[in-house]
Amino acid sequence: MRNAYGRTQPTILILQSLGGFVGGRVGPVVRVEGGRLRGRALGGVCAFLGVPYAAAPIGANRFRPAAPVTSWTGVRDAVRFGATAPRPGYPPPLDRIFIDPVIAGDDYLNLNIWTPHPCASGLPVMVWIHGGAFLHGSTSPGN
Repeated sequence: MRNAYGRTQPTILILQSLGGFVGGRVGPVVRVEGGRLRGRALGGVCAFLGVPYAAAPIGANRFRPAAPVTSWTGVRDAVRFGATAPRPGYPPPLDRIFIDPVIAGDDYLNLNIWTPHPCASGLPVMVWIHGGAFLHGSTSPGN
């Protein structure tokens, strides 16, 4: 999809429920643009964590506008927070106050989605994309 400036932009993810039991593992399964995702249900909320919204910004994609997400086959687990973007840590003593986790991986263009029910319509959905002033923060909360 291209924006008003002619640049490719990530497509908004549409959750389409496929049921709750796939391959012997319990968890809500939805279809998004790249393939199928298995999330987790906790306390009446379904969470899909580390969901890629664009291709990894490596190789030819480095320092370029975001490219469409790379499709996958099968069901991809979305039950853990995704990779965090490379960045410097906080300087002391802030590094002891602000916990900024590092999760290795190239697929750091990811987001987290929470919804009361993935196959219902008209319900609220929360999507978290971190800020951080291009220096700090991630989609993974500190412990």
